[in-house]
Amino acid sequence: MRYFLEREASAQLSSLEVRERFTKSLHDHIEDVSRHAFETSKITQSFAAGWFNNHARESRPTDTEIRSFLAIAFGKLQEEIQREAAE
Repeated sequence: MRYFLEREASAQLSSLEVRERFTKSLHDHIEDVSRHAFETSKITQSFAAGWFNNHARESRPTDTEIRSFLAIAFGKLQEEIQREAAE
């Protein structure tokens, strides 16, 4: 995707300086998104491991337990996204 964005930017942006600023901004944005995705996946992984150890050790979790897990997990993801947006 970055390739296509940079290619289109080269066609649209008027000077080399403007293109370089665009490229730097794009790189910084990709770094921010990557860091956020990594942090969010670690939060989810940790929560899922703890939940699984508590609910699936001796038997398969029920559909209700799984739905409850998903509701909490997605709630945690939503909280993380809102926290990041507020910063």
